[in-house]
Amino acid sequence: SNVPTQDREAFAEMVAALDTSATSLTAQEGVLREQIVALRRNLSGLSKDELEYQHLASQVETNRRLSTLLQDKLAAARLREQGEMNVVKVIDPPSFPVLTINEKRIKFLAAALGLALVAGLVLPGTAEYVNRPIQSEQDIRALLNLPVLTIVPKVQSRRLMFSSGNGRQYDAQQEDYLLFVDAFRRLRVELQLLGEDMPLRRILVASALPGEGKSSVVLNLGLAFGEIGKRVIIADADFHRPSLHRTAKSKNERGFTDLLAGATELSESLTPISEQVRLTPRGTSLTAPARAGLGTHRLTDVLDTMSSEAEYVLMDSSPILLVPDNLYMAAAADGILLVVDCGSSRPRDMVRAKELLERAGTPIVGVVLNRTPLRQMDYYSKHYSAYYRHS
Repeated sequence: SNVPTQDREAFAEMVAALDTSATSLTAQEGVLREQIVALRRNLSGLSKDELEYQHLASQVETNRRLSTLLQDKLAAARLREQGEMNVVKVIDPPSFPVLTINEKRIKFLAAALGLALVAGLVLPGTAEYVNRPIQSEQDIRALLNLPVLTIVPKVQSRRLMFSSGNGRQYDAQQEDYLLFVDAFRRLRVELQLLGEDMPLRRILVASALPGEGKSSVVLNLGLAFGEIGKRVIIADADFHRPSLHRTAKSKNERGFTDLLAGATELSESLTPISEQVRLTPRGTSLTAPARAGLGTHRLTDVLDTMSSEAEYVLMDSSPILLVPDNLYMAAAADGILLVVDCGSSRPRDMVRAKELLERAGTPIVGVVLNRTPLRQMDYYSKHYSAYYRHS
């Protein structure tokens, strides 16, 4: 039923009260009628009695009407009650029971989801960002706090050798190579300017790991110095994987290790590459006498002899993080040139290499950003095109 329980009880009490009132009035009506009959019997024709009779008759009529009214209301109430009891209205249909939400459980699940996102996305992303390959000059300055002396473009060629061009006219197809050549000219100028403030004749070219192009850098830098008439000796001190003799197409019979061991003279180990540039290959493998010479005055004596024969001594080296012997070479040099391969060298490796080289006590004069994609040099490339076409 749609009638509340408390209202239903009040309604029943009201109906009972009306029923009682109707019964009482009916009884009173009967008593009054009996009184009228008695009064009529005893009527003596006095006006006073007649007035009383009229009064009583009026009261009887009033009570009768009231009784009729009450009976009508009682009947209507009973009919309404019966009708409402027979009609059922559905206000809120039933449904399946639903578990109440636990607020603590929701908070725990939200916290677990947040931690999962951090562990699955943020932490790997941060680690990848921190150890992403070095891509630009800005990366090097922020990471190593060292100047970038030159940016060498990545040019598609099996054998890149520095060349002055021999006066040939500009060709648009040679634009990439011109960028390559001028990168080493800039490096040469930077080192010459640095040499005005500090002794910089013995330069060690180093890298953190293999494959970063340090051997190519040291050879082309030597040719860039030779272009302006500087006498240069290139010493291959990569004792485990020498490559300069293959690039220069020379023999590797006697060289730097033989000089360290005292088994040969400098004149017997030099191979000309150009008019001003000569190469001392590695020579035989790093024997015990040669290794012992690295840690003694013998290394200094060999480099002094080279310095007396040339204005610049450029030394190739083994990867600093893999071969500790080259720290002797670093200590004997005037300055160190660090080669970074764009898009390959990792920040943690470069930081570690810098720390090891600094222990040798020789300053790192700057960085060569090697094999930089040409798309990163479009700005300079456009200016080169316009400049050389009108030269």
